Amino acid sequence: MENLVAIGQHLREAKEELDHGEFGPMLKRIKFSEGTARKYMAISAHPVISNRSNWNALPPLWTTLYELTKLPPDVLEARIADGTVTPELEGTRRVAQGRAGRVSKALRGREARRRT
Repeated sequence: MENLVAIGQHLREAKEELDHGEFGPMLKRIKFSEGTARKYMAISAHPVISNRSNWNALPPLWTTLYELTKLPPDVLEARIADGTVTPELEGTRRVAQGRAGRVSKALRGREARRRT
């Protein structure tokens, strides 16, 4: 998790420091697609995901973490606290692999099943 956040932070810093139009070519040199870079930067910018104290409670796949960046911080914190988001969260893994709906939909479905 630490490396995922660090990669995103380094990319964010590079984007800020480079002149306009230089970020894309830099990504090509390091063999990163713009989409992948955007996802790593979103992971490092999310206050809950980038918080070291939450890392043991989060899924380890970067694609899954990116899907979780779509949740507002307070919602993600609540889902960690109530056990909806765990390292084994498979609904989010399916979302990250494009086999299901959005993360929030997967989480709502899981909560509904818990109540019944």
